[in-house]
Amino acid sequence: MALKARKVALTPAAIDTLKSARIWDLLTPGLAIEGLATGKKCRVYHLKIAGKDILATLFGGLFPALSIADAREWARP
Repeated sequence: MALKARKVALTPAAIDTLKSARIWDLLTPGLAIEGLATGKKCRVYHLKIAGKDILATLFGGLFPALSIADAREWARP
């Protein structure tokens, strides 16, 4: 089953309401927060390398332990 995805400016309120879905940040292209089945949320970054789509997921970056600012810094090229 595919995750539902939408684009929003990431805020603590938007992340708190996230269940099993992915929300993409309007302010940082490629950055998303994914709600896992366990209820935890991790940051995800989508990028292209040599013309191929790569989905890099950092499972050590769970919310709320890391801030939205940390996620945006992590996703900067």
